[in-house]
Amino acid sequence: MRFRKISRINLLLIPCSVVSVPPKQKGEAEVTAYHLDESWQMKAACRGPRADLFFPPTHFEKKDEKEAREREAKLICDTCSVKKSCLQYALRIREPHGVWGGLNEAERKQLMAREAS
Repeated sequence: MRFRKISRINLLLIPCSVVSVPPKQKGEAEVTAYHLDESWQMKAACRGPRADLFFPPTHFEKKDEKEAREREAKLICDTCSVKKSCLQYALRIREPHGVWGGLNEAERKQLMAREAS
């Protein structure tokens, strides 16, 4: 894989959209910019003292401990008013860790694979 040095990049962010900026000169690359609305995060039920349930601990976690932690996190997700936005965000940024929108890493990966086929 080869990389080129880009002398200038022009970015334009438009709310909730994707913008592609074509190269202005030969040798420059096209740039795509995304603007993500993340205001839903302020309404998320996972905010607060139980936020640790949504991500693996820094120490080794046994399978049954992981399943119990994720089950508890998903119960919180079930009460959340922004569950759909959360899942859409995690899928859009391809979040590799944690429970987002009621789905763990493996479940999100399966969902993305089904949508791709």
